[in-house]
Amino acid sequence: THRKRSNRETLGRMFRTRELIESGLSRREIQLARQGLSRLTWGTYVEPGLTEWQAYDLQCRAVISRLGPEATLAGPSAAAAWGLPMDEVPDKIYVRNIGGGAYAKEIVRLPEGPAVQHEGRLVTPLDRTAADCCRFLSARDSLIVADAALQSALCTADDFDRVLSGLRNTKHISRVRWIFENADGRAESPGESWARMLAISLGYEVVPQYHVVHESGEAYLDLLLVDGRTAIEFDGATKYKRYGAPKIMKEKLRKGDLEAIGYRLLEFVWQKMDDKRQFVNRLTYAGVKPTRRPRPIKW
Repeated sequence: THRKRSNRETLGRMFRTRELIESGLSRREIQLARQGLSRLTWGTYVEPGLTEWQAYDLQCRAVISRLGPEATLAGPSAAAAWGLPMDEVPDKIYVRNIGGGAYAKEIVRLPEGPAVQHEGRLVTPLDRTAADCCRFLSARDSLIVADAALQSALCTADDFDRVLSGLRNTKHISRVRWIFENADGRAESPGESWARMLAISLGYEVVPQYHVVHESGEAYLDLLLVDGRTAIEFDGATKYKRYGAPKIMKEKLRKGDLEAIGYRLLEFVWQKMDDKRQFVNRLTYAGVKPTRRPRPIKW
């Protein structure tokens, strides 16, 4: 889930009916050429064998090419173009800087806004992309996108402040404000972002990627709670599948070193993060108390 993608991985070749007609092929020849191809969007087909993300990338390219030279990918579509982590392939194409009127049901038209060139097409800048995503994604996924945007060298907290100021009094501005105020580029995985969001909503103060130096070396704690001794650690399955037993042994040694100097590590996995009651209970039984009143996030 939430795997980062590079659009340079996109494979396959698009075939446009218009281009086949212009090449001089007959209707019969065009029908034969389409056999074995998958339809991406109106008048556009692609070779089979693509992943869902690769097909979506090509679909976005085909749509904005059809909509004109100013058409700009926005929202979740822009997040996909930038390679930001998202849980699911969007089922719509989000576009701005196109004229008014009726469009295909797969297209969501957003208000006019900024655009930059990225990998051969126009996309919304990272800071505005993160803001747009707050309209269409959950709080969890919006924070994951915002954290990843801050991790890049192309987006800063100052950029977030500037965008927030420019969007004053617009729809869902309270969502954008919460995400931008709580985004942190130190998060190293979507799971860390999710755990931090849950902790904050429950009234806990946390420090991401807290640096610890000890006799055996050094370590970084995913999230250190305000008590200064309890840490929330997110563990995904991918790293263990990739590195196997050596990684598991290294993690056990790391945990032992940290516990030997007084830290308590509460380990969470993605499959259990939906169980909010377990999350609350584990923090409670660890003896950590919230410092603020809980403020549930309702989207």
